[in-house]
Amino acid sequence: IRTTLQQVNVLKPDFLVKKAKLDAVREILETNPIRLVQLIEREAKAQDIQIEDFKESSGFLTNNRRRFQKRSEDNKPKKVKELKWEAQSITIRRKSLDQLTSFMSNLENRAEPVRITRLTVSTLSSKREVLREIRMTVATYRYVEVDI
Repeated sequence: IRTTLQQVNVLKPDFLVKKAKLDAVREILETNPIRLVQLIEREAKAQDIQIEDFKESSGFLTNNRRRFQKRSEDNKPKKVKELKWEAQSITIRRKSLDQLTSFMSNLENRAEPVRITRLTVSTLSSKREVLREIRMTVATYRYVEVDI
């Protein structure tokens, strides 16, 4: 028992640091105020980029509802937190690689959880430095309460 207690005491500081990081990430996900369309439009305007279209999609990364539904035997309404992703697929035409990288960097280098999850680029055959068509999906993540 003493050796186990010593091991717990040795590992305690590392555990507390990791727990603090996890709690900080959870707090960011629970209070995520990002509205993707507004953010993308603002960053595009700053880079002189015109976005042709937006296509919205969303889904859940966790499945807590189903897990708690199976456990719950009473019929009282309950709420559970699910990790939800929300994405916007956008199309951009005729921009330089510098403009694209600056735009992507401004989107991803934020405190909020915003990530580019898909990127497809095609170039002009006559000028390889000009990007003919850029399709990308930008996503954000947040915890939402849902009914069981």
